Amino acid sequence: MAFLGVAALVVFQGVAAPAAARHSQAAQSPQSPQAAQAAQPAAASPLEYQVKAAYILNFVNLTEWPPAALGSATAPFRVCLSGTGQLRAALEDTVKGESVHGHQVVVDRLTSETAPTCQVIYVPASDAAQMPDLMRAVGSAAVLFIGETDAFLRAGGVVRFVVDQGHVRFDVNRRSAEQRGLTLSSRLLRVARRVQP
Repeated sequence: MAFLGVAALVVFQGVAAPAAARHSQAAQSPQSPQAAQAAQPAAASPLEYQVKAAYILNFVNLTEWPPAALGSATAPFRVCLSGTGQLRAALEDTVKGESVHGHQVVVDRLTSETAPTCQVIYVPASDAAQMPDLMRAVGSAAVLFIGETDAFLRAGGVVRFVVDQGHVRFDVNRRSAEQRGLTLSSRLLRVARRVQP
């Protein structure tokens, strides 16, 4: 699967961060990218949403889905999340014009009805209680579940975002990915903060 240079994962000062989000912040402020990300408050900031959106696009490009999970040749590749907040806006901007194996990447609203049509499902901490219902809705389908809470990976999630000392990082549950028929690139696993076997 192609890897997008515009949102390429890079490593600086021992921390993985997407270049696209850091470049965007650098254009808005004269301070260095390192200082900008390190200065993030505990609450989610616009930069944090940009970083997460860029990471999600990289997760998409560094994950292999079974061909059948992508649907017909004209079906879009759906990244689904609830709400219409800043992360959704950042994600829509980030995936604009992108495709996966010829399938246009779109951001869709997450509901129990749309969940079975999604290739990626993002579950923010505010909606963590919906996780059991979402898992039942999609069954064993090849869905990349991304979340934020401490219990997310134990509940069957694949990738969990965590803010570690002011930096957006992520943990991976490789077994959950394998059980869903997803193959995670070694490049993704190398920059994860922690990988559960």
